[in-house]
Amino acid sequence: LSMKANDIFSKINVDAFTGLIDFTIVKSNRDRIRVKIELKEENGSIFYAPNQSLLTSMHIAILLAISELNKEVREDRYPMMFDAPTSSFGESKMTEFLNLIYETNNQTIILIKDYIAKDENKNLFIKPEFNKVKRNKAFWVKLERPFEEKNLSTINAQKIEL
Repeated sequence: LSMKANDIFSKINVDAFTGLIDFTIVKSNRDRIRVKIELKEENGSIFYAPNQSLLTSMHIAILLAISELNKEVREDRYPMMFDAPTSSFGESKMTEFLNLIYETNNQTIILIKDYIAKDENKNLFIKPEFNKVKRNKAFWVKLERPFEEKNLSTINAQKIEL
């Protein structure tokens, strides 16, 4: 798990500091076993106060490593769903993450709003950077305009395949 998680972690954080994900088995006072997860520097010292982007990518790397190991051992695949997993990432890190997810061959649903922008007339559009993201299918669920902010019955969504 440690090797896979750290490999994925370095791919998500390409060209950036990562440190190493360290798993330690800890026995509690009631003989319960738990796993302590820490981010460490190469020399073994704990990396205190990592930023949110690094913590998020660490947790995602662990989840993806578990998924890969499960696939190797049981040949089972489980769908993954992420709601705004890249909200603390910069644009290049977000693209690296999404392209890594594409390579996992798992059914994955990711909800993000990061590639949506407004033009000079305040019309929404998908940024051209989204074209760098590898994907099988992508949809934009967009609120139809106009709508009344205080009247739910005026809210409709349209699904646009990208």
